[in-house]
Amino acid sequence: MKRPYVICHILSSLDGKINGPFMGTETVAELSREYGAIRSQMQGDAWLYGTTTTKEFTGFAKPVLEEKNQVPEGDFVADDRAEMYYVSLDTEGEIGWQSGTFDNRGRGEAHVIEILTEATSAAYKAYLRRRGVSYILAGKGELDCRLAMEKLYELFHIEKLLICGGGMAIWSFLQAGMVDELSLVLAPVTDGGKGAAAVRGEIVLLSETEAKSGERTEFFGLKRIGIMGGTFDPVHYGRLIAAETVRDELSLDKVIFMPTGHTTYKKGRPSEGRHRYTMTALAAADNPAFLVSSMELAGKGYSYTADTVRKVRERCGRDTEIFFITGSDVVEYMSGWKDFSALTKMCSFAAVNRGGSHGGAALDRLSAAGADIKKIDIPDLEISSSMIRERIRNGKTVKYLLPESVEGYIRLHGLYTGGKAESDLDTVLDKLI
Repeated sequence: MKRPYVICHILSSLDGKINGPFMGTETVAELSREYGAIRSQMQGDAWLYGTTTTKEFTGFAKPVLEEKNQVPEGDFVADDRAEMYYVSLDTEGEIGWQSGTFDNRGRGEAHVIEILTEATSAAYKAYLRRRGVSYILAGKGELDCRLAMEKLYELFHIEKLLICGGGMAIWSFLQAGMVDELSLVLAPVTDGGKGAAAVRGEIVLLSETEAKSGERTEFFGLKRIGIMGGTFDPVHYGRLIAAETVRDELSLDKVIFMPTGHTTYKKGRPSEGRHRYTMTALAAADNPAFLVSSMELAGKGYSYTADTVRKVRERCGRDTEIFFITGSDVVEYMSGWKDFSALTKMCSFAAVNRGGSHGGAALDRLSAAGADIKKIDIPDLEISSSMIRERIRNGKTVKYLLPESVEGYIRLHGLYTGGKAESDLDTVLDKLI
């Protein structure tokens, strides 16, 4: 995707606050000047701020809306050649702009761009048009950060964008993998206000967003693809070895790991999709033949194999061969899958021996029904995600059961332990929050 290079440029207290009474101290005032100098040196084309921060900058002015407004559909570009842009994240339409030009505390004039969604009221869009404020629609009801960045690049030619606040804006774009660089000016003060600056389970590292940002969403040019679905909660060496063995046996170009969204067959609630996606991406990172897709996680309803394979089929060439990788112990249930007959026409199957099962008569029945099934023998490793979760809950080692990077991620986020993380970073966090 074509988008701006994004730098998150933040001035923060030691306890992780980016706004509050500490900002009025003499120490922070001096650092603020240095923070501003660094921002100028970065030579960004645009600065992005969240709704709350922008309200503070504009004196909490409210928009005066007129009833029965009709506006053309789509985005509104009032100025696509400005020297500097002020980008405001304002999906609810709450900022009361006086004009399309804003001079934030003497930093120079900038043309205002509002990031809205299709659900933002027509009255507010008309209000912005009357004042010469540009806006883009990024998402139907919820913010689509990737689409927002694409439009800022395409419509306004923004090549470098600085996210300077507030907290939700930073969180949203970091979560979406849209942050390329972090610039942190740390003030030697604590805010002392109520509310934690960070929650362990919600910590996002820049390294975690790299896979999401570079995720491959189309597969044209590939001749043979494998798809391995699963909750991957967590992913472990058993699944990785199975994927690599199938890739080698069937001469696949790529194996796509597909963390499941909402399924009808799993009891209990799995870990958050973002955790399962990131753990899988970390595990797959050192194998160039492995890809990870968030396709199922992005869906809101139940995930079905036929729907997933159909979406992959739409994103690759007509002559591409697709192999859905599954365990032999699952084969006897496959005929009951949604749209199984259609599924057999869209892909072949690679059945790996798992849990002592080799498919047996079930493989023969499905083959007779028209399914193309390849039986693949893999090393017999007695490793399961449930076993790993249980060991972590009981404080036992999981070393050599899953990649070290995944184990570190689990410890950092306190997964499977009821929230108690054990990493060195966690010890530091205990002192700060």
